[in-house]
Amino acid sequence: MRMTDEEWLGETRARIARGGSWERPPGSAPYAVPVTPAPVATTALRCPWCAEPSALAVFTRVEAVSEQPLLYCPQCFGFWSTGDALARGVADAFDEHPALYAHTAPVRCRSCGGRLDANEVCRDCGGRLPQLSCPSCGTVMARARVRGVTVDTCDRCRGTWFDVGEIALAFGLQPRQSLAMQTIDEHAADDKRSGWLIAVETALRLFFQFL
Repeated sequence: MRMTDEEWLGETRARIARGGSWERPPGSAPYAVPVTPAPVATTALRCPWCAEPSALAVFTRVEAVSEQPLLYCPQCFGFWSTGDALARGVADAFDEHPALYAHTAPVRCRSCGGRLDANEVCRDCGGRLPQLSCPSCGTVMARARVRGVTVDTCDRCRGTWFDVGEIALAFGLQPRQSLAMQTIDEHAADDKRSGWLIAVETALRLFFQFL
């Protein structure tokens, strides 16, 4: 059974995550059925946002490595960062993990889901955005601006909690376009340039007509 390019890339990334290399092990059959990915490594830390806190998992990266792992909640797609976890960026190039692009909608009330005003007071129930407890030490976290986005931070642990979508806003993450969309954009750019050149040529012709 032959593998598709996507299956081969998935197998290779899984092999590297387990400490292997890009090369297939000696004696393995080419185009073999991909192995089952290793289970996601979880930690003792619990999600500070979910009503029924789930264990935070390690966000696997191969290129954007760091001493401190970047953690995320598989349930709500929030991210927890400490130390140098984000020193080399959030994810590897071409990483399409759903937690990275879940949504980038404005933060809503954690009690009723209503919209918040500029002071983070709910327009529907009138409650303020409740403060979260640090998943590492339990200290109540403060709201602070990080890279232009208001997030929850722990001064004691030097950690930062990003609600779903906030890490994408803070680091300017954009979903990778498919080949079809890239082709459309390239043709759109060509059409735009062509229109601009046509306008210039027309103006020059009119100009020289009156010399």
